[in-house]
Amino acid sequence: MAQLLNEHLYGALADEYATHSESSGYNAHYERPAMLELLGDVRGKSILDIGCGGAPLLRILANRGARKLVGIEGSRRLAEIARTRVPDDVTIYNGEVHEVLAALASADLPDANSDNARFDCVIASLVLHYIDPLEPLLRLIASVLADRGRLLISTNIPERKTSSTYIVEERWSTFNLDVARYERSEENIRNCLGAAGFDAIRTITPPPLPTMRDIDPRGYARVCMQPAFLFIEARLRSPAPSV
Repeated sequence: MAQLLNEHLYGALADEYATHSESSGYNAHYERPAMLELLGDVRGKSILDIGCGGAPLLRILANRGARKLVGIEGSRRLAEIARTRVPDDVTIYNGEVHEVLAALASADLPDANSDNARFDCVIASLVLHYIDPLEPLLRLIASVLADRGRLLISTNIPERKTSSTYIVEERWSTFNLDVARYERSEENIRNCLGAAGFDAIRTITPPPLPTMRDIDPRGYARVCMQPAFLFIEARLRSPAPSV
């Protein structure tokens, strides 16, 4: 399975990236608030964050009363950073996402098939556009969700109107680095969700918080005119398909 993990950004520049994502306009004042709004009340919920980075979202969810929090991070250094920023009862797994999900879903793990071992919600914030094909990953996500569990996705709005998946590169001036990602249409994502056992129940392109204007005025003006991120809320059908 192809993964555009941008190793230099999430490896050698992991410390800089973790610091940047904590407070940047696009992360802290645009994508993250929208994801938190989609999540709603998390008290007593079990939540898995795929591609958790330095765990800024998990830290917020811990403060908001989530019952169980788990993160998966492919970068060893980012996983190390994440563990220093969350409470001791938050688990951070470092590893390839498919492998970690398969292990979590394995019947060999204690209570793997019990409701307590499943998640009420899985979050994939700006991470699925690094992975192709998408459907096998979505099936693995389905395998770790509780009955009628939710999947929340944020991804870049594609530049082209096409049903096929394609690769784009963009310059991240903050890191002086070209970063590659897959882009796929909303229809493409919905089709993959449906094949993996999900119903897409809501799609939004929310505006940024007004506070983004103070952090990144040019970025704020740009996304107010043309949204950058697409958010999809999906719910697992019952019963879930086998992996």
